[in-house]
Amino acid sequence: MQRKQLYSVTWPDLIRNMAEKDFSLDVITALINEKRFPSYHKSPPLSDIDVNKSRHFFKLLINHLIEANTQQCLGNSRLSFLVCGVVRGNLALFEEKTFKRLLDLFLNIDTSPPNSEHSDGVAAALSSLLYLHSVDVKSGCFSSDSYPSAVNLDLLDRHRGEMCLEKLASILEYSRGDIKIEISCLHAVIQLLVHRTFLQCNSTQTETLRCIARVVKAIWPVAFIPKRLVAGYASGSSSSYGPSSASELSDGWCGDFMDSGRPSNGNKKKVRQLATYCLRSLLASKQICHEIWSKNFGDRQFLQSSLLSALSREQDPNLREKFIFIMIAVLNNLEISFTVAEELPNRDSASYISYSVRLANELREIHQGLYGALINEKVTKNQLGLLKAIGTLVAVTPYHRLQPGLLTRLINKTSAFLKNFQNDPVKFANFQASILAIWGSILAKKNLTPELRSLITSKLDSVIFSGYQMPLRSSCWLIDLCLQILSESKFPSLRNQAASLLRAFVSMHFNLLHPFMDAVKVMIRQNLPPKKEDPVSYTLNILILCDTILTHQFDCLEKRRFSDLSIDCEWWYDLVGTLLDYGSKSPNTQECWWICQVTGVFFDLLAVLDSPESSFPQISLNIPLVTSLCSLSIDLYIKICNGSCDDIKPKALRRLCRLAILDASFIPSNMLCQALDIVLQSICSSTGKIAGLISEMAYCLELCTLKAVKSFRNFPIPDKLFPETLKFSSLENQNISNWTQLDCRRSEHVIHSLANIINLGKITDDEQISNYISLLDEYLQISVHSGAAKIRWNAVLSIARLMDLPQRSSILKVLSEKFTSDPYFKVRAHAGMTILLLFSDQYPQPNSQEISLILSTTLKFLSADDQQDSGSGNIYNATHHVQFCFHIAIKLLLKCAVQALKSNSQSDLESILRALDESPVLNKNLSSSLYFAKEAKIAAFAVMKAARCGLKGGGLDRVPDQPTLISFAERYDPLKCLNFDESLNEFLDNLDSLQSELLRNEQAKELIRLFYALANGSTVGELRESLLKPFGSLQPSASIHFRTTYD
Repeated sequence: MQRKQLYSVTWPDLIRNMAEKDFSLDVITALINEKRFPSYHKSPPLSDIDVNKSRHFFKLLINHLIEANTQQCLGNSRLSFLVCGVVRGNLALFEEKTFKRLLDLFLNIDTSPPNSEHSDGVAAALSSLLYLHSVDVKSGCFSSDSYPSAVNLDLLDRHRGEMCLEKLASILEYSRGDIKIEISCLHAVIQLLVHRTFLQCNSTQTETLRCIARVVKAIWPVAFIPKRLVAGYASGSSSSYGPSSASELSDGWCGDFMDSGRPSNGNKKKVRQLATYCLRSLLASKQICHEIWSKNFGDRQFLQSSLLSALSREQDPNLREKFIFIMIAVLNNLEISFTVAEELPNRDSASYISYSVRLANELREIHQGLYGALINEKVTKNQLGLLKAIGTLVAVTPYHRLQPGLLTRLINKTSAFLKNFQNDPVKFANFQASILAIWGSILAKKNLTPELRSLITSKLDSVIFSGYQMPLRSSCWLIDLCLQILSESKFPSLRNQAASLLRAFVSMHFNLLHPFMDAVKVMIRQNLPPKKEDPVSYTLNILILCDTILTHQFDCLEKRRFSDLSIDCEWWYDLVGTLLDYGSKSPNTQECWWICQVTGVFFDLLAVLDSPESSFPQISLNIPLVTSLCSLSIDLYIKICNGSCDDIKPKALRRLCRLAILDASFIPSNMLCQALDIVLQSICSSTGKIAGLISEMAYCLELCTLKAVKSFRNFPIPDKLFPETLKFSSLENQNISNWTQLDCRRSEHVIHSLANIINLGKITDDEQISNYISLLDEYLQISVHSGAAKIRWNAVLSIARLMDLPQRSSILKVLSEKFTSDPYFKVRAHAGMTILLLFSDQYPQPNSQEISLILSTTLKFLSADDQQDSGSGNIYNATHHVQFCFHIAIKLLLKCAVQALKSNSQSDLESILRALDESPVLNKNLSSSLYFAKEAKIAAFAVMKAARCGLKGGGLDRVPDQPTLISFAERYDPLKCLNFDESLNEFLDNLDSLQSELLRNEQAKELIRLFYALANGSTVGELRESLLKPFGSLQPSASIHFRTTYD
């Protein structure tokens, strides 16, 4: 007989019907049993009025159920059933207070023996209440976009989340293999720990971490021990209201329990899939792995043995695949723990087995277990996964602390494993690639034991050379094999792995690769240009290998291992020619990117070795040939810069400008002009759409202008460069709040570039200088971005080159404002140093108006109550920067006072006396002047540390302090005349000058108060004598406290 189809009611219908029956539990039960109870997320769209009515009625209904249970009119089992049915699809209707009240009710139900009959209902209810996203346990992934349930509000707070975790752990521990309870608990755990992240804790949150570890240990047997005692089904269900599982009552999950009361095979499989999915997610955390494995060795042995056993004995290949993933995650996360493993020479002689020896035994068991699983495995994808797990095991095992032979046996067994697939070329190639990956893990080890070296150099079973010619004599059979694979194999994955292995030889064991360098070059040239059937990834691996070899040369230079510079430059000549020829024809942007990288680094290396001022041994270069190659490289870079592919323009532009700043005999004399023309052309054609390209233009512009400032004072700057750069730098129509770090970097570069161009003396037009000062002021006002402070201090720093301009007074006003009002003291420090340049021999001395401005600025700075400003939360006080600013302010005050006394400027002298009378803060700060002078040397080092280091990265930046290197440390070049190493002596000299001027000027005797405030009532001679005493007693007289934050 055909079953009558029942239709779900809607919330408006339920509200009308239930209003007449006064929340009849029998009606609700019937609707849930008939699966007709309304679901908000499945219902047609409701009006705002109906939504509000539904939320109100849902709240009343939940409160009615809670009250009925509280008054013992509704048992816990029936409450759980009704809550699961009512909540399903209606989580979006919850109010936070109602949700927490209902959740607390279930958390307070006792589920421990002898009350464990409530465990089923509580677990199902928690699973329904914690539901957030649907999950496909087979694929092991979830999507918050493809399910309407993603609109569910997450009303769970951390405290209740931890309580839920404790409750679920308790239920799982007492479940006794009841599959219904386990499914509900696992659903809840997934929603709680996987789909939410607020309970993912670090090692300091020990209680939560311990509880998560407790849950993992409870779930572990569910996943890895299939033959467990299954409880709860022998006599069927004892409750007519018990939900079959949370999966029947949660959105996105379909229940699969049979009506017979016994668990179906599908349910057994489902509970293991849920457990495995949960473990895969949780064991990705190093903290959880460490908590589980390191606390109890008995638990550790059980967990390890059950996992290894499941890898070999599990019948479901999909589950075995997930077990392999779990094993790989565990091995990776326990790498640090395994580093202390150690074996004694005589393992049977010790009466006490230490922790390190236990770890060593454990590693031996894992070696045997993984190989046993590999032999038993018949599914190809799982065999490949096990080989990957073996590679991970090799990577984390400290073989230098174990007795020899373990790795040799493992390698011999995996090599013998290949024999089973010699008749299947595709499988053989895939497995061979995986075994080569294991060799990559071996080569990555820093401690190369005699056993490892013997494995690399001695001949192995001929099966590894199946399909290739086994060499009769070779210093390293593995390199021979890789070269043959790269030359002859038709399988991309195998060739890529062979290229990766050669890169490992270059990085870690170049001495083994050196005899094969001619063969390596033949192989590279043979694969360029690539065959039509070759994938792009293979060509990229060849180019990355070239870059790795060049990187090794720079490493040798940096470590001053000149004997390792064994590759003659001639090795590269024809190879670079091949690369350039291919690059000019290749349509692939990734390949062109790497060709630009390799050729650019090659010329960086030649420039270092060719320089007569270099401290490295010079190599005789074939200058005509190198010059020709350089010319071809320049043509390639320009071609790419003028092309339509924006993806590789930044790399080509950078490499072109890096060539332009080199001082080498093979660089064309007009290279810098040519590079600037290309940069100007790029700026003029810029559309502003690609942030990376625009940032690279600015980088290259500053690099070239720095080179011109440093080396060519009469450099012919293009006429359009300054106005176009001004236009390029404009902040008009820009939303700074949406800037990225690339935009901030661009701003830093362009503001320095403009200052460099002006410093070259090519800009004399008053209007252009005025436009520049206006732009500078705009950049100094930027404050709404995280990188704003760095933009401001670089803008101030760029002014240091321009203090000899006729418009210096306008610039000085900008600097004075930043010195007294900028919320970031690093900006103030740079502004103060730039003002201080006016009293050096580098620029003309300040006039009377400038002295008055500087004097009022310093008095305003020293009179400000810094403690009050710090409380506002808007000032970032790095202690050294604050101390440095006070020292500069006092130094400027002394110099201005001396100048005022010399010129007998009454207005300036009166302003000092008035400030001394009116500002107690000024007097306190002046009394600490000796302390600030003493600390200035260390503070200056912190403020100007960028001047002591160049760029970091590839090419020349790997070799510091070379004459060919231009770096952004050159930005600090104008400030190098300010020597703060003798700050204390200089301060005393300035005091001495002030005292001399006071004795000379009879009309300014009242200003002696300034001297005594600075000297704390002592004479200069007494202060000099006090310098002979330990500095520990020299402390600031004022009560000044600095709130420190890092830059």
